[in-house]
Amino acid sequence: MSKHSWLQKIGEELRRHDYMTGVERTVERVKATGEIFTPNELVLEMCDYLGAEPFARGKTVLDPACGDGQFLVAAKAIKCIVHEMTEADALADLYGVDLMRDNVDLCRRR
Repeated sequence: MSKHSWLQKIGEELRRHDYMTGVERTVERVKATGEIFTPNELVLEMCDYLGAEPFARGKTVLDPACGDGQFLVAAKAIKCIVHEMTEADALADLYGVDLMRDNVDLCRRR
């Protein structure tokens, strides 16, 4: 599968989820937590830069500030689409951490 082809599919997967929805992010909250969420375009740019190899079967992906899971959604999609892993196998390689419980819950749902 060509790089352009799988990047396009990853972009489609990211667009299936509304960016930064499901949690009320007030100005006060952002100031208190330092939350900054990664837009689709930047996630795709990072995936393009890294390529698919860092997401191969058995390679662990850790997002230490996962927020709503934007980057982890892309990592799971690469594992499933490019490396032909099952969703369960892909999820076994993915880890996310966040300070805010509501972000963790949203990430898990995604």
